[in-house]
Amino acid sequence: MADLDPLGGFRGEISGVNLPLEIAAAGELNYGTSKPERARVATSNRSPALYSLVTTRWRDRTVGKPEDALIGVMYETFQVNSDIVIDESAPDWLLEKTQLKMGDKLQGLLGYEVDRMFGNAPQNTIRIAHSPYPYGGGTRYADMTIYTADSGAKVFATGSMQWAWGLDDYNAPQLRPAVLNAGAQQITRNVLAKFLSVGK
Repeated sequence: MADLDPLGGFRGEISGVNLPLEIAAAGELNYGTSKPERARVATSNRSPALYSLVTTRWRDRTVGKPEDALIGVMYETFQVNSDIVIDESAPDWLLEKTQLKMGDKLQGLLGYEVDRMFGNAPQNTIRIAHSPYPYGGGTRYADMTIYTADSGAKVFATGSMQWAWGLDDYNAPQLRPAVLNAGAQQITRNVLAKFLSVGK
């Protein structure tokens, strides 16, 4: 397992399959050994000879293949609670039947972990949302993206763990706020319909 190339392996799987992703914590995927005692020794050693034994993030030097090269975005931070803001480059097919337009907000759907574009995304990646949130006395932005792989498969990343909260009110308000959102539901329908239409 330590010798697997996770990004290359996923790229092989993408070749004919659409890949919907709602993974804000993609940067926390483990790579390498699953034995804690070996991982502890390896992660404390900076020797390139031991890189294949390290449990780390794909973006780190030991692997050198950032998550956004596959997904379009990668993990930025957590403890965020804000709104998703539709970007000017969101495609018409994605917003169809939503009545959403540039600058409109999907309230309460940005958080609790968020992703952003870091500059390694495939060239044809489209930013669907670019959403501000307060951070350390300033403002940061999270992103939602979609791109088409060379095979024609599409990769969609919400960039927010709370996207799913807009799809139903399961466990609300006991465990989380109720933020059911017709726009998020329709965008999800549109993405799934586009995935099903690829190759037809």
